[in-house]
Order: sequence, then structure tokens, then C-alpha cells
Amino acid sequence: MVDAEGCIICPGWVNAHDHLDLSVYPRLAPNAPYSDGHAWGMDVLGHIANNPKWVALGTIPLERRLAWGVLRNLLHGVTTVSHHNAPPDLATRLKLPIRLHTTRFWVHSVREIRRLHRMAVLAKTLRQPLILHAAEAVSGLATREIAQLFEWGSINDHTILVHAVSASPDELDSIRKKNAALVTCVTSNQLVLGNCADLSAWNGRKIRSGLGTDSPLTAVGGMLDEIQAAVTLGGLSSTDALRWATVGGAQVLRLRVGRLCPGWPADFVVYRARATCAEELVWLRPDQVELVCVRGKPELTIGARKNEMEQLGRTPKSVVVGGNEVWVDSTFADCLGNFNAIHPAGGGTP
Repeated sequence: MVDAEGCIICPGWVNAHDHLDLSVYPRLAPNAPYSDGHAWGMDVLGHIANNPKWVALGTIPLERRLAWGVLRNLLHGVTTVSHHNAPPDLATRLKLPIRLHTTRFWVHSVREIRRLHRMAVLAKTLRQPLILHAAEAVSGLATREIAQLFEWGSINDHTILVHAVSASPDELDSIRKKNAALVTCVTSNQLVLGNCADLSAWNGRKIRSGLGTDSPLTAVGGMLDEIQAAVTLGGLSSTDALRWATVGGAQVLRLRVGRLCPGWPADFVVYRARATCAEELVWLRPDQVELVCVRGKPELTIGARKNEMEQLGRTPKSVVVGGNEVWVDSTFADCLGNFNAIHPAGGGTP
């Protein structure tokens, strides 16, 4: 039983694209805006390689980096996250306290032509999702990536294209006809490219669409920031932004989550707020999160609610993030280690 007096209960957010392992890094785009994501990547790799502290961050064990990424998501009320470039057994191997979506069929970019062709054939044959970054660009050859994918026959109803900033109206029409899916990372695109996709154009075509956070290397904060940016920068209505962050993202990933109704998974978040309409819900803040439940189990709480973890036989342990104390299961807390030793201000998490 959850005490919701003075609070609201919402479905957990579905983060349709994240690089959880990059959560150790600060926001970095020294020469923004760039013509495309590849130009940003080459620039940032050079900066990281020349900074001993950032090089050291990359040596932190993968399990710990992933755990920090999960913590960032929980702090924003995310209960499902799609992690790019993850091995397919990651969710069961690490038992992280979040619904983790992975696929063995992923490609970093259209530039990986051989891998792309191999993954596209296998994914289509096995009817599994193929996730790749595409058209993360405002100029240059990268703006033709979606056209290339169509020429190669690599887009079908199991394809998930991330970013698609430069997708033309005709390309969007073709994506809809193929019933492929799109994911936008608004604040990341705004930093890297100085622009983001026209999300109203996606929405008007009824393309399966979701929101993602990309990574702290480029995003403003977390999922709540992306929901707000989808409205203020992407042109979505508040209602549509909330839909993309729940059932929309679930449809992209083909998961049965994102709703609060009988028979559905008990993935929900309790907020200390009195929002009563979509226009108010989009402005929820991380400091209003009181309880995050995944599969009906409390995975993150504030101190006043830690007894709700104890009642289920779990052992809550405190974690201090950005000066604020939250409680998680002790096993997950041990996996996190000393988060603040690397991120003394909470790693940029608002």
C-alpha cells in the first residue's frame, strides 16, 4: 500500500535511448554547434584523450558506470531505459533496479557499413529491433543517411532510428509507411547541432516516437528535462510529450509498459505535487520524486518513505546525490560505490 496523500502517482517514464556507461562524464561540446554527431564525437574523443582525469573515468568498471546511469534515470522517475550498445544478457547478469531494454542488433552509425548490413539482415530475419543513430546532422553528408538506409533496404517495422534531425518530409512519410520508429534526444541535439527535430512533423504523421536522454555528455539533465524540451523546443503539446515519454516510448521498444491500469506492470512514480493537467505535469522536477517503483518494488525513495522498502523485506541504504539524500536497496548502493567521490556535486544530476 502506497501513501499518496498530497501526492500524485504517474506511470514511470520510458527512456527510449541512453548510453548509461557514459554517465561518468560531464557535459562536453567545446566547439558546438557541429555539422553532425560524428564531428562532435571526434572532437570530444580528442579532448577526453588529452585530459588525464577524463581518461581515468573511462577505466571505472563497466558495472559501476552502468549503475550510475541507472541512478540518474531513477532520480528523474524513469522505470524503463533502453541502453545502446549493450550485450543482450546485461539485464539478467547485473540485475539493475530498472526495466532495462537491450538488443543484440545495434549500430553506432551509418558509417559502420559492414556491421550495419549484417545487423540489418539478422534483425529483419529474426524480427528483432535494430537500433542505430541516423541523420544526427544539420549539414553535410550525414543529412543523407536516412536516404541511404532506404536505398540499402535497411528500414522496416523493427528499425529504430535515433535523432533523425535532418529527416525530410518525404523521408518521414516513408518512415511512417514502413512503420519504423524514431527517438529524439532534444537537449542533446540542441547542444551538439544547435537545433533539434521538428517533433510536430513526426507526431502529425503518427510515427511511433519516443524520448531519450542520450547521455550526460550532451544532455541537460534527465528525462524530466527532455519532456519539457520536447514542448519548448520540439513543438509538441504537453499531452503528446507525456505520451511519448510513456506509451510512445513503450511502443517504440515494443514493451508492455507505460500505463497504470489493471493487469499491467506496476512501474510507477510518486511525486510530491498537485499537478492536475498535462500542462502542469510536464514541469515536474526531480526534487519532487518521492518513490520510484519498478515491478511493484520500491527502488528509490526519500527518507520519509524508506519504511516502504523495509516492509517488503529489503534493506534500504542512503546515497547522497548533489547534497540530497535518497534511499535505494543496499545491493544497488554497494554497486554504486562512492558516487560522490567522482561527482562531488552529484555528477550534474539536478
